[in-house]
Amino acid sequence: MANEPDRIYIDKNDKAIYERIEKANIFNDKGNKDLFIYAMIIGFEQRLKEAVSSKLGFVRVDYFNDEDMALINSLAIIESKDIDMISERKTVYQLAEEYAHAGLKILNDKLEKVPYEVFESNLELEIITKYEAFLKASSKSKG
Repeated sequence: MANEPDRIYIDKNDKAIYERIEKANIFNDKGNKDLFIYAMIIGFEQRLKEAVSSKLGFVRVDYFNDEDMALINSLAIIESKDIDMISERKTVYQLAEEYAHAGLKILNDKLEKVPYEVFESNLELEIITKYEAFLKASSKSKG
């Protein structure tokens, strides 16, 4: 479709933060799309979004794999409570951008408060805890 956006945008002021985070040991093998998705997830998890005021093209949409697009689409469906929302690509990407913009600030604050090694350990523990909670909740729902 010709009118579909071809890229995801970030706030111009966030570029330096993304570059600094990318150089951190735990993110040095990650690209822009991975950092964007991570920031988006953090923003969404905290239910915080912030409008992007000065847009800078950051990631071409075709760099996102199926899993990335599933996350982006899921966010839009949950936000709108309407599965048809995913056909409105500009709105879907705008939501992702807003959550990533807010999530990046949270991520940056966390990284500034502790050494990278501590952040990495905390992140690993947080992921394990959330995964175990998910497994427990899904086993209860099965019966």
